[in-house]
Formats: sequence, C-alpha cells, structure tokens
Amino acid sequence: MIIQCTKKLFDELKIEPAHEVDEKETNPLLAWHANSLKIGRQKFIVLVNDKNRYAIVLYGLKAKDKKHFDTLVKEAISEVFQAESIKDEVIEDYLQATSAMVYDKTRDRKLVARLNKACEAVHFAEDLWDPSSSFKWR
Repeated sequence: MIIQCTKKLFDELKIEPAHEVDEKETNPLLAWHANSLKIGRQKFIVLVNDKNRYAIVLYGLKAKDKKHFDTLVKEAISEVFQAESIKDEVIEDYLQATSAMVYDKTRDRKLVARLNKACEAVHFAEDLWDPSSSFKWR
C-alpha cells in the first residue's frame, strides 16, 4: 500500500518519504493520499483512495497513535469496509495485498485536489463525529 502524504503529515508523523516507488507499477486501488488537519483541538487525518475517491477520516488521534500509524490505517480500512457491508474475504484479500506500507510524496495535482475537497467536507461534518469511534467514512 502506498500512502502519498502531504509535507504537513510527513512532519507530524516524523517520517521520510520513500523515493523508490514506481508510479507505473502501482495499483491505484492500493494507493491513498493523506493529509493532516486540525479543527479546534481535534486532530484529523484524511485518507482518500486514488482510484475511487473513497475517503476515510481518522480523528481524535493522540501522539502515541502516530507511532503505529501503519496498523491504525489498516484497522481503519478494515472497520470502514465492514461497516459498508463488504465481505470479510474481500477485506482480507485487500489487506493482504497491502502487506507493505510505503510512504511517498504527493505527485498528482488532480488527486491532491480531491484530497483537499475531502478535507473541506470534514469541516462541514464536524457535528456528526462519533467520539466512541476513531474512524469515519463517506
């Protein structure tokens, strides 16, 4: 799985981008763009799939959560797909195809624009966040 992060998210996660990613060999269904934002005192991380614009929002994150960000993203994908009534076998196949997590810089302006639109939607849905869950989808 490739997570193409904004500079802001790289700084927040304290990781460096990998430069060995070949875009032509990347399956867009396994690639996500990610950004970090803050509304009030809450921190949000917005993930948008490159192929289908599917957005997942992680919110209420603490500093300790950033240390195991890989696991958190996979758990979020799994929980959100289950809530969408996707079969468990399909979810398992997807997660196994994404065994290695690679972080890279954003490259496509069109996909960054989609990510920015998803971030705007987070501002509008602020009243709908469920404090008992760390994941939200649309």
